[in-house]
Formats: sequence, C-alpha cells, structure tokens
Amino acid sequence: MLDYTGTLKSDGKNAHSEGVVKADKLRLMPNGGPPKSLVTVDYASEYNLAQQAGILSRGEIHTGKSTVHLSGNYNMQGPSTVVHLKLNGSSLPMGDIQGLLPAVGVVLPPGAGLQGGTADTNLAIEGALDRLVTTGNVNVSNTHLTGFDLASKMSSLSFLTGVKGGSDTSIQTLSSNLRIAPEGIRADNLRIVVPSIGTMTGRGTIGANTALNFHMVAVLSNTGQGNMIGELASNLPFVGKSANGENLPFRIQGTTSSPVFVPDMGGMVTSGLSSSIQAPQQMKQPNPKDLTDMLGGLWEKKKR
Repeated sequence: MLDYTGTLKSDGKNAHSEGVVKADKLRLMPNGGPPKSLVTVDYASEYNLAQQAGILSRGEIHTGKSTVHLSGNYNMQGPSTVVHLKLNGSSLPMGDIQGLLPAVGVVLPPGAGLQGGTADTNLAIEGALDRLVTTGNVNVSNTHLTGFDLASKMSSLSFLTGVKGGSDTSIQTLSSNLRIAPEGIRADNLRIVVPSIGTMTGRGTIGANTALNFHMVAVLSNTGQGNMIGELASNLPFVGKSANGENLPFRIQGTTSSPVFVPDMGGMVTSGLSSSIQAPQQMKQPNPKDLTDMLGGLWEKKKR
C-alpha cells in the first residue's frame, strides 16, 4: 500500500518531480512477508519526456531510526521500468534491519531477535522492477541473536566439538557478499565470528522458499575437554587442524525459521587431507590396530 505526497513540474520537454512515498506491507520477494515498520522514501527526480528516462537526484529511504541513500537512473521505454541504482548505508541499527528482513523472505526462528549492533551496506540494484537483481556486501558488528543459542542448536555437532551453549548468541562480526534475486539469496565469502564457538566461513543460498543450503567450516576456538574432533585431529592425518584451532566442516540446511546443522564428513576428510598434503612432514603413520582401538573407544565413549 502506497501513500504519495509530492509535486510535478514540466516544461513539455523535461519534468521535475519530488515528494515522499510511504510504503506499508512492502514485499520485495515472492515468498516475503510485510516488514515490521513503515518504509518512507524522500526523493527528487529529473525526467526527460522524449527519452522516457530519468535521474534520481535525491533518494533517502527511512525505516525506524535508519536512513540509507539511493542514487542512480531509470528508463521507462520498455514494458517494465529498468533501474540502475546504488544503495549505501552506514551504522544502521540492527533492530531496524531485522524489521525489513521479512520483506526479502528471511524469517528468523520463533522467539529469535537481533539486539544491539550496527550494519554497513553497499549495494547495486539492477534490472527491471519485476525481476530486480541486487548485489553487494553487508557487514554486521557486535550484535546479539537473542532467543537462539547457536551452539546448542548445533546439537548434531556437539558430540564432535564439545562446544557449550548459552541462552543467546553473541555475534562479533558477520560479513558477506550478497546476490538477491527473485529465485533467492546467494551469500559468498561469508564470515561469522561467534566468540563462544569460533570463526565460521563459507557460502550458500537461501531459496525463494526460504530453504537453506550452506557449506561452512568452523575454526573452533574454545572447544570443551575430550571433544572428538580434538582427539581425531591429534591422532589422524586426515582430520583438519589449523594454526588457530580445530577445523569442523558442516552444513546448514532446513529453513531460515528452522535451521538444521549437520556435520560435513566429506568436507572434514577433504580438509584434513589438504592440510596433510601441505605439511607432509607433520603426518603420522599410525598402526592400523591403534586406529581401530582409538576409534572404537571414541564412539563407545560418545555414543550416548
């Protein structure tokens, strides 16, 4: 639902328009839902009537206490308006960002929310209005994911890591390159620093139906005593270990509202083999019987 207040002046060749557009229940993705707050656009535009093209000379998008800046040009000659726009925002409160997530098809798990912290973003918006493609980067600093304990949700990994959870998840840093299109969201060069777990890197997609498909590697920094990854890393050459901690490849599946974390055993072996190849002098040549005894003991100890 749109409300518009503005002015339009034309000399028959060029038109100048400026005003305020208020958008309620804005949905930017087919699977999206209404944002939690009103979106207001304060703009000014110069439009050439013969060329059916214009320039956005001023664009400010307001939601909550946040303002992002929009600039660029557009063309209305074809069946759908085509835009080439840039969107920039800095130190945006995460509470305002959370309010807009449903509009792009991202629904947080029940009871979860973002508290504190800020985001910086630099995006390019290209294409026809009915099939826009948005690309760029986003950087989040010092926020808390309340009502969602990431460590405990990674329950299928806890027997491997020994990581202990808490009531909330503190996110020190989250950064990624994004591509947002009608078919979904793609995140590349994803990096998340969670002090209670370590540093997670990887890439993946959020489908138009909110389905998750992420391949990640966690460099564990504070694993508990007796964790399986630590014991394997110290005894087997094919389990990865970096200078900063133990490597745990894993996948994120399910949906944004109900994510599922599972070990990536294939990735674990591949990562370990790569580490061993790069540093062959550190490889051990274990006795097969010792390996059998060790693995048997680990599984017996951890199976409950």
